[in-house]
Amino acid sequence: MTIGSNVYEVDYNADEGERIEIDTRKKTVKHININGGETNIFAHRNREHDIFARLTDENNVIKTNGSFTVELTVLEERSMAEWI
Repeated sequence: MTIGSNVYEVDYNADEGERIEIDTRKKTVKHININGGETNIFAHRNREHDIFARLTDENNVIKTNGSFTVELTVLEERSMAEWI
C-alpha cells in the first residue's frame, strides 16, 4: 500500500478474518489471527521504505493493488492544546 509518496508494505499473508496491523505510535507490526492471537512480524516489513513514516500535510492518496481491505485510523497529535 502507498500513502502519499511512502510505501507501507509487509511480506506476510493473512487469511480471511485475520489482519496485519502497523502501529506507528507503538512502532509495532503484528499479525492478528482469527482468535485474537498476535504474532510479531516486524522482520517481514519492506526495509526499503519507512513503515512508520508519519503522514505529511500533502495530498495523501491511498493506493493498493485491490487484493485486500484497508482500514486506516489517523490520530492528530498536538504538542500544545489547540486553545492555547
